[in-house]
Amino acid sequence: MAGKKAPEKKAPDPKAKAAPKGGENKAGKKGARKVSGGAKVSVFMIGLVILGAVFMPSAVLLIIGMMPTIAATFADPKRAGTRVVTVGALNLAGCVPFLFKLWSQGHEFDTALNIATDPQAIIVMYAAAGAGYMIDWSMSSVVAAILYQRGLARQESIKKRQAELVLRWGAEVTGQIPLDHQGFAVEPPEKSR
Repeated sequence: MAGKKAPEKKAPDPKAKAAPKGGENKAGKKGARKVSGGAKVSVFMIGLVILGAVFMPSAVLLIIGMMPTIAATFADPKRAGTRVVTVGALNLAGCVPFLFKLWSQGHEFDTALNIATDPQAIIVMYAAAGAGYMIDWSMSSVVAAILYQRGLARQESIKKRQAELVLRWGAEVTGQIPLDHQGFAVEPPEKSR
């Protein structure tokens, strides 16, 4: 057996692709799955329905009390983000005392309906939401005025800086003088005498 050679080991081919290890996908991450936004919303809504069914009296009181927030959500979709947060926070603050009252009186469905049909409770909840609308309206005007003034100040500082650059580098930096293909100013043709 001395005349037999040991089989030679072949070097790995650098062009050959290695098989993915341990269930890795093409991105190289193990078991990574992307969950779409629609799936997240569906899971959230299912959870909300289950919680609403379990805590029915509180859910009924909150649905009736938070109507202004629901209206703010659908009223102006472009500006809904800030308005919903402002109105919703104050509307919820107006509902909380009546939730505590419901919970302290046994958390019964009849108690929730009695609170929801009490005019004083509805006025407090909706007045709190109205305060949220007022804050949103007034602060929008204030923020718009502040941003406008900041824009004017920024415009003035840009004009001042442009004037300094023109003094330092000449009128070529304004972009109003035609340039040749190499970036040098093209001199206007001389008038014939």
